[in-house]
Amino acid sequence: MLVAAWRESEAEIRQAFGLLVNAEKRLKETFKPDSYLFDLSRTDSRYRLYENPDELLKELKKDVWRVLIDRMELRRILSVKRNEELNRQIETGEELPDIDEAQILAMLEGTLANTSTFIEEAVQEVFEYLRPRKSNYKTNTEFEIGKRVILFALENKWGGGFRVDHYREQHIRAIDNVFYALDGNGTIKTHRGPLIDGIDAAKDGTRETDYFRFQMFSEPEHTLGIQAAGPGGKTQRGGGRDEAAGRIQRQVVNAR
Repeated sequence: MLVAAWRESEAEIRQAFGLLVNAEKRLKETFKPDSYLFDLSRTDSRYRLYENPDELLKELKKDVWRVLIDRMELRRILSVKRNEELNRQIETGEELPDIDEAQILAMLEGTLANTSTFIEEAVQEVFEYLRPRKSNYKTNTEFEIGKRVILFALENKWGGGFRVDHYREQHIRAIDNVFYALDGNGTIKTHRGPLIDGIDAAKDGTRETDYFRFQMFSEPEHTLGIQAAGPGGKTQRGGGRDEAAGRIQRQVVNAR
């Protein structure tokens, strides 16, 4: 249905642009041929050449892929690095596949087939992210994953409360993914993951998920304090917070 909607819309846009070119030509020839008036490409601050719909279709194609990727929930599998590469590909439109069933299926199958590789990449990314360099907070250390880590990852939410900063969302999602994977539970089961969902829902600034307990602070500088869940949390099955952090560190050492 999505591919059919794109194909039908693309054809209509090309037809509509052609009609606009003809209308502009008729107006100019009829009213004032040598004038800048009746320029249908004018907008408030930009000009669009209606004789060439490719520019607009390129932007719409990028929008379609944004929606498709969200519908397929590919970002919950990708590492931070791969997500950034995907974002750049969409923003530039370079080497962006055509919108058809075969290309959509190929992207989905290719992503799923490389899930283990993306998780391995995420383990190393999380290992670095949970060891903030030159931090002023006593609980942070760059030599190991501490019992509690304070991260700069939040922004104000309209109407009060916090949400994960857009630029840090993939990092927080990766933390969830790594703990799920190392505990033998595959990847997160929702698009953004329970940690991000919990942050959005925590009106009092504190909450606990299956793997983490966290607290949010407006001062200093919208920080997020995070530690592994206490008794009853899933990390306890594998030996607790220290064992979970240890597994991340051992995985990184083995990969290197």
